[in-house]
Amino acid sequence: MAYSLDFRKQAIAYMDRGHTFAELNEAFNIFPSTLNAWRRPLNETGEPRPRPIPGRPPTAGIAALKAGIHAKPDAYLRELAEPRGCPADAVWPALKRYSITYKKRSSTVSGQRKNALNIRGV
Repeated sequence: MAYSLDFRKQAIAYMDRGHTFAELNEAFNIFPSTLNAWRRPLNETGEPRPRPIPGRPPTAGIAALKAGIHAKPDAYLRELAEPRGCPADAVWPALKRYSITYKKRSSTVSGQRKNALNIRGV
């Protein structure tokens, strides 16, 4: 859970007024380790902002992904990924995150099984 910048500043000011960690926990429901993690960026940059989440930024925007799907609706995931320079494995979670789905064909195996059951009179 991310805390607001004002909440972070209030908690740090509360401790700077001489309160104990037990009082901090009771008043703000945060642990000393959380407060210390907020103080590190405060000392470095002057603001108790959260550290950026590590990892590679997304390479394919939703607009580009939708344009690629619109241009070629039957494209495989790897075909959508190639122009964006990302792996095909990254396209599926992006589609899922934005609730974009492909229409799937009904399984021919279940249809054949159903016909086989009808032929036998079951």
